[in-house]
Amino acid sequence: MTDASWIGVGACVGTLILFALTVMRVGKSIRSAATFFHSSGARQNLVSLIAANITIGTGISYLLVGGQQNGILMAVVPLGIVAGYFGLEQLARGGVSEEIANHRNFFSGVGALIVREGGGRGGRFSWMVLAPLMTVFLLVFAYELFVSSQLIAGLVFATGSPLVEAAIACILFVASLSYSLYGGINAVFRTDQIQLVGIVLFVGVLTTGVLAFEEPLPSRGWISSDSHVVASVAVAAVAAVATQLYSLINWYMISNLRESGTRRRVLRGSAIVTGALLIPVVLAGAISSVDWSEGLSTGVTSLFAPLHDSVPGALVLAVIVAGATCVVVSTTDSLLVSLTMFAYDELLLHDSQSESNGRAAVRKARRVMAGLFLMGFVALSLMYYFRPNIFYLLLAIGTGAAVFAPLIVLVGFLSKREGGLAAISAGALWMFTGLFLLAVPVGLWCSVAHPPAVPYVSLAFMLLAVVAAFSIAAGAMRDVT
Repeated sequence: MTDASWIGVGACVGTLILFALTVMRVGKSIRSAATFFHSSGARQNLVSLIAANITIGTGISYLLVGGQQNGILMAVVPLGIVAGYFGLEQLARGGVSEEIANHRNFFSGVGALIVREGGGRGGRFSWMVLAPLMTVFLLVFAYELFVSSQLIAGLVFATGSPLVEAAIACILFVASLSYSLYGGINAVFRTDQIQLVGIVLFVGVLTTGVLAFEEPLPSRGWISSDSHVVASVAVAAVAAVATQLYSLINWYMISNLRESGTRRRVLRGSAIVTGALLIPVVLAGAISSVDWSEGLSTGVTSLFAPLHDSVPGALVLAVIVAGATCVVVSTTDSLLVSLTMFAYDELLLHDSQSESNGRAAVRKARRVMAGLFLMGFVALSLMYYFRPNIFYLLLAIGTGAAVFAPLIVLVGFLSKREGGLAAISAGALWMFTGLFLLAVPVGLWCSVAHPPAVPYVSLAFMLLAVVAAFSIAAGAMRDVT
């Protein structure tokens, strides 16, 4: 190991220790499920939502690789994220019935209304929609660690060794679990204040470094008319919009904010800041000559290897590594808390907003979190075994959840019409669940065996979901009239 590598290791470990010191006293204030899962501060929720959105795996690396493979057209993806947030804000504010908007969370509100209007299917809605979405976000959790470990390994050790990457993933894995288990959402909020500063520094330095690397590639061009590129970008853009509608992190943050005005400010603020930070990343990937095709760690190694040759360079490297650590942990901790809350509320049928049962409820919540974490570790191990292309892997993972986005919009539309949710029958739920059960394995298989087929597979399943939603809506309108 070089001196720069030791400095990089110290920056990563030191950042994790800083997080631990920040949350040291938080655990003493956790006395119920409500204090473990919820906090209503607008600023804290805004900072946390921005920090969770700026990710290494599903954000920065995905857009760098996508920019390289697809050119400047990939910039529509951050714009899709912005559009998705504005759509979610409209859905949360006026796109659903008041009864759903005022419930403890969107999914439980829909379930309660289905029980009232259609009888007995509310719990089925939670299971058949939330269970697949939670599966997808566990895969996203694993994906984030998988890609982040590649980047940090390339920065610190200037190598793409799978063993080194796996060790880094395990360290980040344990760190996220430890303080999330200890302090719940309040621990996440406290560390997010530090993490957002590190995220802004990291995005700025990484983007500048990529743009400064050698010469831009003149042969790629700014806009491609290739059908595969157009299909890939179209699917990625639709998925970016759809992700905001079904994102469990977004719906979790909405459950923290009871006032519609506060929700609007938080969602719009997150949209604007996230888009502003991610668009330059796409531009860097599109015009730089850095080659990301062999993996993120290989590209980062070629980009930042000169920093290992001098003390000032090593100090810059330390700032980048600390920022990268902030980026990955800010996403994994938010994912953990939001996944745990939905499992606690809708799958185990407890109440995350309850003050009763005190410490016993907190212990149960922590056991649920630990169990979800272990399932994410299994997914992470499989990703290391197969090592697929990161762009196509995320596209395949997102396709499964994207089939539920039309269903969520449909529920909002039907909930504002008397008796409309009676149309959400068991057959309708099985239709979307069946699409999910087909989309995920087919997409994952293609990401390993034939990556270029992934965009076309994804587009086909998304279109089928939209057609299914329109057919249910048309039938419901006929029944009403």
